Formats: sequence, C-alpha cells, structure tokens
Amino acid sequence: MTTRLLLAASLAFSTAMAQTWPTKSEIDDARDSNKAFTDAMVKFRKAADWTPLVDELENTAKHYVGKSKIQIATLDREFPDASPELKTKASLMVVKLDEAAAQAICFSQVYHKTMASLEPEDTEHVLAYAKQAETERLKFISAAKQWAKAALDFAGMAKK
Repeated sequence: MTTRLLLAASLAFSTAMAQTWPTKSEIDDARDSNKAFTDAMVKFRKAADWTPLVDELENTAKHYVGKSKIQIATLDREFPDASPELKTKASLMVVKLDEAAAQAICFSQVYHKTMASLEPEDTEHVLAYAKQAETERLKFISAAKQWAKAALDFAGMAKK
C-alpha cells in the first residue's frame, strides 16, 4: 500500500514538476547518487562480512533518498517516446530504490546505536539493540529485493 501511495505521489509530483524541470546538475546528481547507492547496496549484499560497508551504505543512501522524484520528473524529457507502461515501471523502480535507501538509513542508524551500546555488564540492552538491528537489516534486504524485482520487471519491459 505504501508503495502505491509513493508511486501515485511521485507521478503527481512528476506532472507538477513538468513545468519546472530539474536542472542538469540535479539530474546528473540524481543519476550519480542512484548508481553509487546501487553499487553500495550490491557490495553490501554480496559481502560475507558486511560490517565494514555499513558507513558507505548509509552515506550513499542518505545522498540518494528523495532523488527518485527528480528521476521520475525527467522521464518524459529523457524518454519522450516510451510507453506509459514503461514509464510507470521506471517510476516504480526508482521509488523502490528510494524505499531501499530509507530502509538502509534506518538499519545503519540502529546498527550504530547497537555498536555504541556494547557494554558487557548491560547484556539485556545489547541483545535488544542487536535484535532491532537485525530486524532493520532484514527490512533493508527485503526492500532491496523489491527494488531488484522492479528493476528486472522494467528491464524485461524495456527489451520488448
């Protein structure tokens, strides 16, 4: 349900923003931060020991989150001949990436909170924070999988 609301809001924003296009530097920044976050996310997911990658994941996520609006707003200009269905799938893909970025930020903040609480005499709090961090990590992984599914759906549609 949240994704549908985000997508509807993003598409509405895209329509409203059509009158004031993002600047070239905003478009380039959105594209670059999309790539940086995607690369960090893939590295994180493939790593056997992901702990050294948490800061990179958080930084790239913070830089990307919210940029889906710019990418959606530029779809008509960058792909004027694309079908509405293809534009919708592209919009969904970047909204899903935005959700994954937001979830990565939640995870990294709880992870840092967990690491800061590591005091041997307070194992109850440490375990609670660790459990919360693991829950947030799993939510991030789920969001990343949703983005990957949307990306594959978009890629399949784009090939047709």
